[in-house]
Amino acid sequence: MAVPALAFLAITAGTPGTAGWAIPAATDIAFAVGVLALLGERVSPGWRLFLLTIAIVDDIVAVVVIALFYADGLALGWLAVALAGLGCVVASRRLGVTRIAIYACSASVSGSRCSALACRRRSPASHSAC
Repeated sequence: MAVPALAFLAITAGTPGTAGWAIPAATDIAFAVGVLALLGERVSPGWRLFLLTIAIVDDIVAVVVIALFYADGLALGWLAVALAGLGCVVASRRLGVTRIAIYACSASVSGSRCSALACRRRSPASHSAC
């Protein structure tokens, strides 16, 4: 997560664009998945799971960092929707649900859009570089 942010800062140093430093931090999951796809069967299932887990946790932390540094507040309604979707996923897993449709519906409810909407946007004047 730090490497993309630092690379962005190095490229945009001294420009108004440096205010967007946290945005590239959420892009490295695509790189990790791309590398795993290129390597295919040469990567053991254990390593594949480990690398994808690190990439997903890193992406979640990046979304939290973006929310903390680029939002004015919290929209409790959207946060409740996101947490309800997450609760459905956890409950489905504990009940042993194996139908992918249940997880897909829950994921669409608790996905990053709801999480992002839970953070109120700053006025354009407060972060004009983004």
